[in-house]
Amino acid sequence: MNRVLLLILIVNLLITGLTAQTCFPNGYTIYKQFQIDNFTITYPNCTEIEGDLKISVSEDYDITNLYGLSVLTYVNGNLIIEGNIDLTSLSGLSNIDSVGGDVIIENNDLISNLDGLNSISKIAGKFEATENDTLVNLDGLDILNSINGSVFITYNDNLTNIESLENVSSSIGRLIIDDNKLLVNLQGLSNIMNIRESIEITNNDSLVSLSYLPKIDSLFGSLIISSNNSLYDLSGLDSMKYVEDYLAIGYNLSLSNLTGLDNVTTAGSLHIAENPLISNLQGLNNIVSVDGEVWIFDMDSLQSLQGLNNLIYIDSSTFIYNNISLLSFQGLNNLTTINGDLAIAHNDVLVDLDAMESLDSLAGDLKLTENTSLVSIAGLSQINSFNGDVSFIDNYSLQNLGCFSNISTIGGDLIFYNNIALNDFNDFGNLVSIGGKLDIMKQNGVESFDGFSNLISIGGRIDISFNNSITSLDGLDNIDGNTITDLEIFFNTNLRECSVESICEYLSLPGSTADIQINGDYLCESRELVEYACTTTLPESEYVPEIKIFPNPTKEFMNITEVDDFKIESISIYNIVGEKVYHKNYSKSKIDVSFLCNGLYFIEFMSENSSVRIKFIKE
Repeated sequence: MNRVLLLILIVNLLITGLTAQTCFPNGYTIYKQFQIDNFTITYPNCTEIEGDLKISVSEDYDITNLYGLSVLTYVNGNLIIEGNIDLTSLSGLSNIDSVGGDVIIENNDLISNLDGLNSISKIAGKFEATENDTLVNLDGLDILNSINGSVFITYNDNLTNIESLENVSSSIGRLIIDDNKLLVNLQGLSNIMNIRESIEITNNDSLVSLSYLPKIDSLFGSLIISSNNSLYDLSGLDSMKYVEDYLAIGYNLSLSNLTGLDNVTTAGSLHIAENPLISNLQGLNNIVSVDGEVWIFDMDSLQSLQGLNNLIYIDSSTFIYNNISLLSFQGLNNLTTINGDLAIAHNDVLVDLDAMESLDSLAGDLKLTENTSLVSIAGLSQINSFNGDVSFIDNYSLQNLGCFSNISTIGGDLIFYNNIALNDFNDFGNLVSIGGKLDIMKQNGVESFDGFSNLISIGGRIDISFNNSITSLDGLDNIDGNTITDLEIFFNTNLRECSVESICEYLSLPGSTADIQINGDYLCESRELVEYACTTTLPESEYVPEIKIFPNPTKEFMNITEVDDFKIESISIYNIVGEKVYHKNYSKSKIDVSFLCNGLYFIEFMSENSSVRIKFIKE
């Protein structure tokens, strides 16, 4: 009896010794062929790797096959096979039936398929196949039915199909298919139950269709379809209703429409960019709200925004720029709210914004820049307040600013620059307050500031520069000088009257700063002269161009060319601060100025009823 018991014990010990044993709780890295060939000798009975298994050749060693690892049945951590330039096959791993972490196949130059992973049915982490230059397909994954993490298939230059994933029926994290230049379709993905996060299909030059994407209705990440040069439609996205983050369709050179997105009602942000064949936005017809930004740019054939007809609300900013064929904003007729900025720029043939007639709330800035054909923005007339900056820059045809006729307050800056067709500021007749600076530059069609006559407060600088037609600062005179923080007035060639009440009040403040120079009259030539004009009653100059002085600049003498209709009685010379430094009754057409110090001066010719002032420089 004792012999029997002893025999049973010996057998049990032998069986225990032959059963699976775990090993390498901290993982195991293989970097040379010797480790593989001697694995069963060095680690007898090791069939399950408790940590990661990494197979990655070092600089001084080669790995050519994995046959010595055929005893392995399970990897509890990550299975990583990367950087093996001489490895041609994954044979040797065929007894591994599941992986408790990620499976990463990366940068293996000679592997053409994944034969050798034939027994794997479950990957608890992500699956990634990246930068395998000769990988043609994913054969070897045919019984794989579950991936719990994400799927990354990227930068495989010769990959033509991924059909071996067709048995995967689990929910995955992200799906990223990027830069597989020969991949034609996505067959193999249709049985995936759900994608929890993002779908990113990008830079696949030969991809013609998305029709094998899984049928899911919600993404709690982004949907990005970009730079797929052969993709002609978005069929395969028909079931999508909700995208939490970015919905981005861009740089698809053959895409002619957005059909396939017809059921999307909400997106986190909407980006439509550089799809050169798309002429409208039909396909976005059911989008009601965008919870983030809207970007529409570089769409060369886009003529209207038809397709956004049901869009009511944008919770952030909207940027529409560089759409060279965009004629109108038709399609935005029902948009009522932009809870951020509205920036419209470089739309060369856009004439008006009439289609935005329902927009009544703009929380941020209004920026109109280089829309060369834009004539009117009256379509924005329902907006009852502008809380941010308002800027008009290089809109060469802009004439009608009617949307501002009821505006009393602008919360930020008000900027005009080089809108050459704009003749007046009369649409700002009810404007009382500007929260930031007032810049008016290169507005050569505007002759007066009368439209600002009710403006009493600003919160920044005033910059009046390079305006050739302005003759006076009248219209700005009701601004409280205490609300101005800085002043710049220069290169206004016909500006003669600067000493209006608001400017005089500001210049009298201790610590006030001002740059005033090179304007049309000597009393607008410097801060000192404007201050002088604010406190004196010198007769206003009247420019008579027929009187000439030469040479100018001069070192000693100055010649005067007289005219018959202006009889000179006396001559006075003023320095740059307005002090009279010379006076003499007129007797001859040559005067000596050699006694003057070098600098800028003004010579005044007085007749019985008028005067003429001319600048000259003494050297």
